[in-house]
Amino acid sequence: MKTNLKINQQLANKRAAVPLPDPQKLKPKLWERLAGAGVGFASGWGNAERGAQLGGDVTNRRYNTAMRDYTHQTGALDKQLEDERGGFPLAEAQAKLPQTAFENWMQVGKLGTEQQVAKANIQNKSDLNDVKQQMVHIAELRESDQKQAQNDRDKFTVGSDQKSLEAERKGRHTSIENY
Repeated sequence: MKTNLKINQQLANKRAAVPLPDPQKLKPKLWERLAGAGVGFASGWGNAERGAQLGGDVTNRRYNTAMRDYTHQTGALDKQLEDERGGFPLAEAQAKLPQTAFENWMQVGKLGTEQQVAKANIQNKSDLNDVKQQMVHIAELRESDQKQAQNDRDKFTVGSDQKSLEAERKGRHTSIENY
């Protein structure tokens, strides 16, 4: 019984010693991204979904390979561990693989989404600054137009009220009499 516990502990330690691939260290290089885009475009000519899948596979091939290797290494250790424990390795492995695949897919998607969000935020800030500058310019133009309109009104309204017209008429009448 103690030997089984010792073997179980050794297998669990071996499993824990296998490092999980780091997606940050396995980011696709520029040439891999370009190759993935080219493959995706060429193969997606008739079927866009298939093109996107193949392009993504080419782009993320280093990470996908590392995850496949990790799954194979840990899978063999898990199988040995379950054999020693007398569990149900097939059922547990089948339940574990989709979860691992989903987590990997989510990490890849999250990385792409974070990059797109960062680019969009930069563009949005730039657009917002442009709009603010345009609004300031419009406000300045509106203010200068209002000042100009007020000046024009002041020029043309002087002497057009009733009292001014009456005084002007009297002045003309007086000048005619004095002539």
